[in-house]
Amino acid sequence: MVPEYGFDRHKLPKGRSFPLARSVLDDALASAAVRGISSVYFWKRRGGPGASRIVLRADYCGEGRVGWAGAGSTTITVYDVASTERKEIMAALVQTGLPRLIQWLTELDSAGNTVRGVDKHFVAEYVDGKLQITTGDPHVRTRRTKKWRSPIR
Repeated sequence: MVPEYGFDRHKLPKGRSFPLARSVLDDALASAAVRGISSVYFWKRRGGPGASRIVLRADYCGEGRVGWAGAGSTTITVYDVASTERKEIMAALVQTGLPRLIQWLTELDSAGNTVRGVDKHFVAEYVDGKLQITTGDPHVRTRRTKKWRSPIR
């Protein structure tokens, strides 16, 4: 069964294409019975040359965000690429990106509430002919911060 979710697709200028068809994404999500997808976006990349090479991104809004409409759900965004690169990026996404995304989504779905309580992200970038995937918590600080101490003792 095809998952139900909100959908938005930007119109692209000549020379730009989306590296993944919506039907391919739907088939992958349906075959794995993935739940909790709130929206899928096919968006035009912002910025000029040297802009981010992200081609696929998923953002999970943690269940700890009590009162937020998106709490406990995931959005998926597919970004446009140069039409000349579309086929090779699509092949990489179908071969590696989508299986890893499905794995990430199913692991998140079956994880405990301490994992699902905070925001998570999945990012697939196409750099130098290879798909690079990173996952994690976008709000983790990379350095320790000092605890604030009250001047009143």
